[in-house]
Amino acid sequence: MTLALFPELHQKFNKAIEQYQMVVPGDRVIIAVSGGKDSYTLFDLFCRYKDTLFKGVTFLVVTVQTDITCSGSIPQSVIKKQAAECGMEYEVIYFPISEESGRRKVDCFYCALRRRTALIKRAFQSDFNRIAFGHHLDDIVETTLMNQMHHANISTMPPRIDLFDGKLAIIRPLATVFEFETRDYANAVTFVPPKCRCPGLDISTRRDTKEFLSALEEVEPNVKANFYKAMERLGSA
Repeated sequence: MTLALFPELHQKFNKAIEQYQMVVPGDRVIIAVSGGKDSYTLFDLFCRYKDTLFKGVTFLVVTVQTDITCSGSIPQSVIKKQAAECGMEYEVIYFPISEESGRRKVDCFYCALRRRTALIKRAFQSDFNRIAFGHHLDDIVETTLMNQMHHANISTMPPRIDLFDGKLAIIRPLATVFEFETRDYANAVTFVPPKCRCPGLDISTRRDTKEFLSALEEVEPNVKANFYKAMERLGSA
């Protein structure tokens, strides 16, 4: 069903994998699955192509669970069951973000940073050389704008970035996929609970940036795609 209903999303995923050589035979890939619509879409796509595009690739599906609960996540039992059906190992890493942060206010940036650190540590423990994240085009455009407005630099989340002298690569196969596409796709495959009300959203600059982009879309409907194309021309994406 999802192959027939979302051909463009599948094409974008496949093109990104090929264009940036994100995954090749022999790779060992951690798929980061929080349980939200974006990471679930990524996970489901890897499952569907595991035995065709990704022969000779080892996958580990990982959820980083923290002491900040989120009601908007697909249950871990659903992810575990699907991973088993796909022939993928699944594990949950517990990482106490609130406890670790002490008095620091936990916001989206800090939470994402600590989750990423936990995944990188896990990758090196068992010689995984790829970590796949479900960041989409909206995430990338928002990050670029936030970096310019709040930090006075032009930087973003590239589709692929190599770290530690090439020993590990962060890959984003949904880099050219819009957020609404992941929402529609995930809901077509399974039930995605209502949006999480994370405590960090109360002080989220990303939320404010989303609202800013929405206002721009009323003037120029293609503003997000245009921002991304501009970044590609600058070599930033």
